[in-house]
Amino acid sequence: MKRIYVPIFGMVFLLGGCPLTDILSGEDSGPIVDTNAATISGFVWNDECVVPYEFTGEIPDGCIENTVDTANFRRLIANGVLDVGESGMAGVVVDLGQGACPSIGYSRAYTDFGGAYGFYNIPAGTYCVSINPLDPENSLLLIPGNFSVPGLGVGEETVTVEPGVEVNINFGWDFQEVG
Repeated sequence: MKRIYVPIFGMVFLLGGCPLTDILSGEDSGPIVDTNAATISGFVWNDECVVPYEFTGEIPDGCIENTVDTANFRRLIANGVLDVGESGMAGVVVDLGQGACPSIGYSRAYTDFGGAYGFYNIPAGTYCVSINPLDPENSLLLIPGNFSVPGLGVGEETVTVEPGVEVNINFGWDFQEVG
């Protein structure tokens, strides 16, 4: 790995991530990596189901027939697949809790402009990754609507991560059309 040492006001800063002991000894031990740490990351996207005003009986692309959620009055719902043209959702709060779901309070992340989020350098173990649509920071972004992924109406998933492993947990959001 190439290291760049930058002298600024008599101090040396390193671009490239090596320990201070390497700078002083001149040795190259490589980047600092915590082999016991894990990562949970994922994507939150707008899972679209656009139904024409005059429904002809043919199911449009991106939709499936609602045969599971009988409390939902909508006949067609988003398909739970990240289809071409569907976009990530920025600013959504994703919570991380220790242990099985429901659990929050360990950490909190916000999705970036592309809908990606991540919890980095966390200890190996079992966690609950969740999105609460009624959280004050999420309600203006998500309501009205429902989850299509990880399951219909489900906004949480329990995951166990091993040291040095990255696990992806994605969330699809199906906006309810109003009007």
